[in-house]
Amino acid sequence: MIRNLRATGRLIRILWVSLAGIIEWFACCGRRATAREKVLWMQRMSRRFLKAIRCEVAVRGTPPESGMLVCNHIGFVDILVIGSTVPCLFVAKSDVKSWPVFGMLTRLAGTIFVSRRRQPALAAEMGELRKALRCGLPVVVFPEGTSSDGRSVLQFRSSLLGAVEGTSQAITPAAISYSSEAAGYWGDMVFVFQLWRMVCEPGFSAGLVFGEPLPDPGDRKRTARSLQAAVVALHRSPFTTEK
Repeated sequence: MIRNLRATGRLIRILWVSLAGIIEWFACCGRRATAREKVLWMQRMSRRFLKAIRCEVAVRGTPPESGMLVCNHIGFVDILVIGSTVPCLFVAKSDVKSWPVFGMLTRLAGTIFVSRRRQPALAAEMGELRKALRCGLPVVVFPEGTSSDGRSVLQFRSSLLGAVEGTSQAITPAAISYSSEAAGYWGDMVFVFQLWRMVCEPGFSAGLVFGEPLPDPGDRKRTARSLQAAVVALHRSPFTTEK
């Protein structure tokens, strides 16, 4: 009974944070907001959401100030953890736009949506990604293409890494982990049920570790293999998320 009341209270707080954030966006940012204004709003929102779900974040390494940031992907909380740490833009699958509440928030935050299975749209999406990189803000990509249970790092897809070919942009690897499996969102999980599962937790922690940037990416397939190896090493490093 107490557990359900606590979870319900957190859901109400999440909805309140969402509503207040949307009002703030239209009052302070609006439709003509710059990319930097959007990501700073996103950073404030991420910190509020993490507080609402009682997630504490520990960070190791130096966050990038620009270029591409690649990370393993465990669930939608990854966006909050990274967004609270680094003022950045995100690349997400197009179906995220249809998520309740969070879909609208990601659109307002300037997220770049990609449809990985539609080859005709790839050229336009790559153009959007290159445009975002030129803004001078880190752009976060999850090269696994999907989320996992967090026990291992899936094979990296190379298509989106092509956005940095022929540029001076560096790619920084990062790895994320959690003290509770409740933060994971993968497979056939339903968003609403996963959210309820997470708010039922008394609290949990997240660990985010940044590696050394790859300053001169070459062939994207070779780069994908190098980045995956770097993320695997970071994921295995002695970095605890225990409370």
